[in-house]
Amino acid sequence: EDPRPEPFLEKLQKIVGSRWATNDPAHRICYAHDPCPVSPETLPDYVALPADTRQVQRIVRLCNRHRVPFAVRGNGSSVMGFVLTPGLVIDTVRMRELRFDPGNWVVRVGAGITAFELQKEAQKRGFRVNAAEPSASCIGNIMCSGIFSLFSASYGTGADNFVDLEMVDRRGRLIRLSDPGAPNLLAFQKTDAPLPGICTRAAIRLHPVFADETAAAVPFQNRSAAVKFARELAARRLGTGLGVLGTEYISTFLSPSRELARQARSLFAEDLGIGALVLVLGDRHTLQAIRTMEV
Repeated sequence: EDPRPEPFLEKLQKIVGSRWATNDPAHRICYAHDPCPVSPETLPDYVALPADTRQVQRIVRLCNRHRVPFAVRGNGSSVMGFVLTPGLVIDTVRMRELRFDPGNWVVRVGAGITAFELQKEAQKRGFRVNAAEPSASCIGNIMCSGIFSLFSASYGTGADNFVDLEMVDRRGRLIRLSDPGAPNLLAFQKTDAPLPGICTRAAIRLHPVFADETAAAVPFQNRSAAVKFARELAARRLGTGLGVLGTEYISTFLSPSRELARQARSLFAEDLGIGALVLVLGDRHTLQAIRTMEV
């Protein structure tokens, strides 16, 4: 099948440039699936890669006029099926803004920046961000899951991670959460809800990293005891990062093959009597405090 020019595609190309919008099946098939095991393959009619917020606004308005459904894609690592649509996939990979403001402990991030890219640049400046899996779009994680990680014990989750968000709503209007008249997009609703908009930029909090930061793994015979200890550490505000790791996870993470993972798990459980570990990240004061606690 040869892609042919059509009015909607031509209008898309006028917005983002002829190189950055297509209906070519060879490109569209790359956007027809995600890692979710239960999401059906969905071939979009079009793909567009905007470069900035203004282009996203124009694309959304164009879709509304032509009644073309759309979905927004970060780095394609979503496992929820949110990035699939039979209409237009808006790929944010070209939105590469990354501006650090270390004096205010803030970094301004475009929707195309991954957690790995952001964390690497923050580390060079003596900071850390609360981010999830390295390959994921940082903004995509904020919008989909609110970001939860080992650092959430001290850095928080959801709105704790950012100072401001810039959004394009479903009508193509620009919204900043810092505006006094902005809608409350963070209100909890125990129901399925449509995408409130496309987040194009975020002001994300930076956290200082201390030179004496280190880690400790505290062993427990069972997971219940490990969880109890981790909860106490969190309540006492001890540790920059906290995680409860089961032996299945640990053995799989450490081992390059299934057989070695099985042997490692047997070593932990049968030879060492370890059912779980509490991983603690913190400075020397945190580790000194942990040594004095009863476990």
